[in-house]
Amino acid sequence: MTRYVPSRLLPAQAYIPGKTARSRAQASPSTGDMQETLDAATWDRCELYLWGFDLLAGGFPWEAHEAWERLWRGLQRGSAEALLLQALIKLAAALVKGAQRKSGGVRVHAEGAAALLRKVSVAIAPASVLMGVDLREVAACADALPTGPVATLSIELVGARHAGGA
Repeated sequence: MTRYVPSRLLPAQAYIPGKTARSRAQASPSTGDMQETLDAATWDRCELYLWGFDLLAGGFPWEAHEAWERLWRGLQRGSAEALLLQALIKLAAALVKGAQRKSGGVRVHAEGAAALLRKVSVAIAPASVLMGVDLREVAACADALPTGPVATLSIELVGARHAGGA
């Protein structure tokens, strides 16, 4: 697994509502020193954004959702960047629903993510990558989520500097 922020430890256990207890550390993760603003020009230096991908790939979709939501709150609604974050949040939510064995929730969130990714694609055309995310590739992943159980989703960021495996 590619790690983008290997200096951050992954949680000991994934939080799955209704299935696992939420630890005190998960209720207030130690990300206070991470930048909470995201800019399309400097996305590759935003640890909180990158850490969300580490969490998602590591099997911590709830935690990835929370990291990205903190960034999404600071973005201009309707912007391509905000729509991308919203799509990533929905992808993470689809994985949470999968862990809860709620196939309807997986479908709804995955379809929502795919629709948002296509909307971003139109907005940034002819480009197909925004903040390291290959929109077509991730939309295809979102389309495939309802077809089978998926515990993790590893998204390889285009143009990201990564520090290797962990």
